Formats: sequence, structure tokens, C-alpha cells
Amino acid sequence: NFFGIKTAILDAVPIRKLGKIRTREKYDEEDDEDGWIQYNAMDILDAMGFRKPQDSHTLCAVTMLDIYKGGFNYLFGLARTRGGVGVFSFSRQDPAVRSCEFWNGSSKRGPGDNEKLLRRASATLCHEIGHTFGLKHW
Repeated sequence: NFFGIKTAILDAVPIRKLGKIRTREKYDEEDDEDGWIQYNAMDILDAMGFRKPQDSHTLCAVTMLDIYKGGFNYLFGLARTRGGVGVFSFSRQDPAVRSCEFWNGSSKRGPGDNEKLLRRASATLCHEIGHTFGLKHW
């Protein structure tokens, strides 16, 4: 249950099976040799709209991939107040991921990193799910 609402975890769907999702390559400002791929969150939401079960209010994807939308360097998550779809990414939340603003300097999590990740991720995921229920920023 999520605040008294019945929830279900659906089978994982690889990003390549969502259809055409635009990507872009991103580079670290300090080291332009090691780039990574970012995925367009708006395209992900469009694809999810077709996968949302008829009897559901919300469908929220969870990914380890880095996401963005036009005009933004990156996103922690994105959701629509109409349509009931959202996407949340752990990528920028994880201290063991180089693109995280709180990167710990290693590809392994250190002491306290799991707690930080859980706290940040929980807050962001609840935020995005709130948008799918019509809550807006004020």
C-alpha cells in the first residue's frame, strides 16, 4: 500500500522496448573523455502512457538511467499531473555514481551512502507520485 492505496510492482521493461526514446551524450565538466548516455524523460512518459493499466491511477517507472528533458541538464524525476505517469531515476541520487552532485569519489558506496540514497530517493519518488495525483509546485 502507498498511503492506503493498493499498489503493484510490474515486471521490468528494458528502455529499448519502450519505443523511440531520444538520447544525448553527457560529459563530466572536469573529464570530457568519459561520457554517458542520458534518456529523454518526456519520451519515457509518452511511452508509459500506452503501458499504464486501465484500472490504475498511476504508473511510475524507476530506473538507474540518467534522464533529462529539454532545457534541463538532468532530472531526478518527472511526472504528469494529467495522465498519471511518472519516471524516477536513481542515477543522480547515488553517491557512488559519478554524475551525482554528492559523488563520494568512488564507484562503491561508502559508510552512510545507503542511508543518503534511500532518503533522497524516497523524497523524490513521493514527490513525483504526488504530481501524478494532480499536485503541482507552488
